[in-house]
Parts: sequence; C-alpha cells; structure tokens
Amino acid sequence: MSNCLFVIDGDSYVCPQCGMCYDRSAIHNLDSFHRKCTNPPDLRPAASALGLPNPIPPSLTQTVSRYSAGQPLGPGDWLHIAILKWVGKGPTWKCGCKDRINQMNAWGPDGCREHLDEIVGWMLEEAEKRGWRSAKLPGARWAVKRMVMSAIKESEKLEGSRPKVQGSNFRP
Repeated sequence: MSNCLFVIDGDSYVCPQCGMCYDRSAIHNLDSFHRKCTNPPDLRPAASALGLPNPIPPSLTQTVSRYSAGQPLGPGDWLHIAILKWVGKGPTWKCGCKDRINQMNAWGPDGCREHLDEIVGWMLEEAEKRGWRSAKLPGARWAVKRMVMSAIKESEKLEGSRPKVQGSNFRP
C-alpha cells in the first residue's frame, strides 16, 4: 500500500486514487503529510464508460469508484458528471455542492422532480457566485432545468437495469 498522491482541486487537496480530500488551508506542508492510500482498482474503464477524461477529475473519483463497483448512481451524481463535462469545473470545499449532490441522491428521481425548481435555483445561484455570465442569459433557467431532467432520467435508466441483490438495496 502506498501513500496518497494529492493534487490540487480548487481549495482542496484530493487523492485521485482513493478520493480522500483535505482543505488546503488545513495542511501547510504537503511534502510532510503522508496518508496510506486505499488504492481502489483501476477506475479508467469505468471513467471511460461514463465519458470522463483520463485522469479522472478528483471531484469524481468516489462517484466513478461506486459506478465501477456496480452501485447505481443517483441524479446528483449524474448532474455532477454533466456539469463537469459542460463547464469543466467541479465542487470546491466552500460551495456546498457536495451536500446538494448527496441531497439529490437521497431524494432519488421522484424527489428531484418534486424539488426541480429548488435544484435549478441552487445551480443558478452557484453559477452566479462563480461569475458565470451564462447564468444570466435568457433561457438559462430552461437550459439548467433540461440538464437536471436529463440527470434524473439517466439515473432512472441505469437504476432499472441492475438486478437487486435479495434482501438488500445494493445493486451489483
């Protein structure tokens, strides 16, 4: 087992191997910081199947790892993937996006449909905070709503294609 090899992802240090993330302000000397990496299996095939670049963006390592293990991805995961492909930026430790991704996954497709306007509001608010002018263009709300609906549909499509393990919610 080797040590984590951290890369900078916004305001965080992230190990692309295991997904461990630390706030950059909490670690003053990365050269002296060592942590044993859990080294998951090669995630490149799963990342390729999701249409992600190699190397895997650090903010998606845990999502790709779950996908590689056969676990279904929720609407929040699919939206995260779509945003990363579209704008090339992921969550930072300050933005709260990871909490919103987890909230969408907890709601599932039906809950996300019920909270669609709230999710669209989150996205437009975050885009404005990051200075993305496209959030103010006519049709931005419609485009974001379409992106969220696509993520919901993607999670439903793949969720139904994985057989359930008897007595468990886990889908191999």
